[in-house]
Amino acid sequence: MKQPSWKLRRRAVFSSLIFGFIIISYITFFGESNSLNETLVLGAYGLVGAVVAAYIGGAAYEDVRLWKPMSLHDRNNLSKEEYDDTIDDASETEGNTNVH
Repeated sequence: MKQPSWKLRRRAVFSSLIFGFIIISYITFFGESNSLNETLVLGAYGLVGAVVAAYIGGAAYEDVRLWKPMSLHDRNNLSKEEYDDTIDDASETEGNTNVH
């Protein structure tokens, strides 16, 4: 199995975080105190929180569910192609919830 590319994921995460922080900073320093600006800031905080939670949660999900736990001895004795095949098998197996 080919490793998923995190380059695009990181770009989306960081651009969303920067967008949220720009909104929060602009309204904090230059915005008036009205209900629209309060709603925008709350939405920006929600965006930042959701992005961070999804990023961390997605990485944890990938670590637990997509990678078949394998002993160090078994991992060292496999060729790259054999190891990649075991990763494919692990992602297709239901109920693989071994966490160490």
